[in-house]
Amino acid sequence: MKNLILTLLIGVTFQSFSQTKASYAKALDKIKQIVASDSVVNDKKSKSMILYGNVVFETSKLKLKSDRVFFDQKTNKIIAFGCQSFSFTDTVVTVNNFKHKILTYTIGDDTVYLE
Repeated sequence: MKNLILTLLIGVTFQSFSQTKASYAKALDKIKQIVASDSVVNDKKSKSMILYGNVVFETSKLKLKSDRVFFDQKTNKIIAFGCQSFSFTDTVVTVNNFKHKILTYTIGDDTVYLE
């Protein structure tokens, strides 16, 4: 039930951000699922959100599970901290043997960066 409420809250939040329709629609077309079991913090001024607790973030190319995810809606950049697992269809670049468990990806790009 909590996940359903969070999913609905995120959907309403996406509707309230005022981005240009073209870039906003492009990002939404590629996002399939965003779920957080703990909380979601939205910053309307910076157009960003932070998701906490067993986060599932899925796009058409990337599916990840993480402890915390920062999502910048202006740049479509995702930074996942405490990454537990992920799958990606294109290029993966690893730095420091993925020691810090940080995943960085910009929606629409062909490369995921792991640190």
